[in-house]
Amino acid sequence: MDKKPVVISMINLKGGVGKTTITLALADFISNILLKKVLVIDMDPQCNASMAFLGETRWLEKEEKKETLYHLFKDCINNRNTFSIQKAVEVNVSNINQRGSVINLLPSSLGLIYFQDFIPIVENNTLKLSNCRILKQKLKSVIKEYDYVLIDCPPNLGILSLNALFMSDYYIIPVIPDHLSTLGIPSILNRLNFISKRATDFKVKPLGVLISMYRTATKLHNQKSQQLYEMSFSRKIPYVFDTKIPLSIDFAEAVQARSFSTLRQKYGSHFSIFTQLLEEIEKHIKNLNFGVYGRV
Repeated sequence: MDKKPVVISMINLKGGVGKTTITLALADFISNILLKKVLVIDMDPQCNASMAFLGETRWLEKEEKKETLYHLFKDCINNRNTFSIQKAVEVNVSNINQRGSVINLLPSSLGLIYFQDFIPIVENNTLKLSNCRILKQKLKSVIKEYDYVLIDCPPNLGILSLNALFMSDYYIIPVIPDHLSTLGIPSILNRLNFISKRATDFKVKPLGVLISMYRTATKLHNQKSQQLYEMSFSRKIPYVFDTKIPLSIDFAEAVQARSFSTLRQKYGSHFSIFTQLLEEIEKHIKNLNFGVYGRV
C-alpha cells in the first residue's frame, strides 16, 4: 500500500502574516526532530520560499531549465507533457547540516501570476472544479515518497490556492492579531465550506488559526488574541493554537540565512516555540482523526 503523507497548506487572504517563514520553520522541525521526509511546495508567485531555499542564482537556473510550477500549469493549458516533476523537485535544500534531515522543494515562479488570471475558477456561472485538481493529479505519483507535504499559498483563494487545498488534508491560517489580518478568517471558512458542498473530493480540514508576529507588550495584540481564543471556544472559528509565534527580525533572517550545524543553533530562542508548535500540531491532527473538533 502506498504511503499517504500529511499535506498541510498555509493560507490567508492577506500577505505579510508570516506564512512563508512558518512554512520553512515547520519543514525544518518536522525533518530534524521527527526525522520525516518533507516536500515544500511553493505556490506563491512571490517565490519567497523558493528564494530562501535555493538563493537567486539557483532559482534562476530552475526557471531557465523550465523546472518550476509555472511549467507544470503551462503544460496543462497547452495540452503538452514536457514538464518533468522529477527534475523540477530540488532535493536536500535544508541549510541545517544534520544527518537524517530531508527537505525537498518544488519551486515557484513569477509566471504563476499569469495563471491566476488565465485559468478560470468559474465558467458559465459554474465552478470549474477540474482546474482546481491540476496539482493533485500531477503530483499523485510523487507525494507518496514523503511523510509531510507543506504548501505555501499566495494571499488569496484563487486558482493556485484552491489547487493546493484540493490536495491537502489540512490548512493552517497564520494571522497577526490585528483587525486586518483576522478579518478574512470568516471569508476563508465560508468559501471553503461552499466548495466542499460541491466537490466530494474536497476533504481539507482546518487544522487551526496560528497567531503570528505577536508582540506581547501590545495591547491590541493581547486583546485580539484573547478574542480569537474566545471565538474558538464558542466554535465560531476553528481551533486557535496555544503556541504564538512572536515578532522577531532575527528569527525571520535566520530562517533564510547561512548554513547551520543544528536546529537549535539556527532558531535560538525560537527553538522551544517551534518545538511546542510541532507537538501541538501533531496532537491536534490526532484529535481531528478521532473526530474531536475545536478546543479540547
